Amino acid sequence: MIKFLKQNRTFSICLLLTIIVFIVGLFFNAIIDDGAKKEITSNINNMILNMKQNKIQLFGSLMKQIFSDFSFLFLVWIFGISIVGIVVNLFLYLFKVFMFAFELVALLSNLHISNLFFILIYMLPNFLKLIVYFFMIYYSINYSLVLIKLLFFKRSFNIKLITQRYIKLLLICLLISLTISLLNGLFIPKILAILIK
Repeated sequence: MIKFLKQNRTFSICLLLTIIVFIVGLFFNAIIDDGAKKEITSNINNMILNMKQNKIQLFGSLMKQIFSDFSFLFLVWIFGISIVGIVVNLFLYLFKVFMFAFELVALLSNLHISNLFFILIYMLPNFLKLIVYFFMIYYSINYSLVLIKLLFFKRSFNIKLITQRYIKLLLICLLISLTISLLNGLFIPKILAILIK
């Protein structure tokens, strides 16, 4: 693993930035004001109450998740085709990482460690999505770098083959994302509803 990280600088940088932003997200909860904390607590309590009363619109929630995930993946993929896509894609991805860490700490601070299993089940789909996003970002950055080397440094690449792989990656990520969204939209709420009864 260490050898792979040394040989693949892009992967190493993406992983390092993920870890740094995740840690920042974990500690950010400690410095926000009390008003924001009360709002977070209220949102979490409303979520729990809706689960208890079975007021969650599964189909509507599922469609929103699929649309949101597909939009993000398409956006990242398209920015990967542009030269400026590296910075934009990194920002979009790292914001997702930050929000994941922030939400994790918010749940832990409001529901406490006694509800750890509930929190883990609730956060599992988001964690799986982050893995998908990571690989989408990694390959989109690589594709952008190939374009930069091709246009400005006159390097020789089989751009047709690389583009075909890039398209296949998008399709694979969309398929995995759809599977995670189905899991999150159809099964996770039912499991969580059982856990909080």
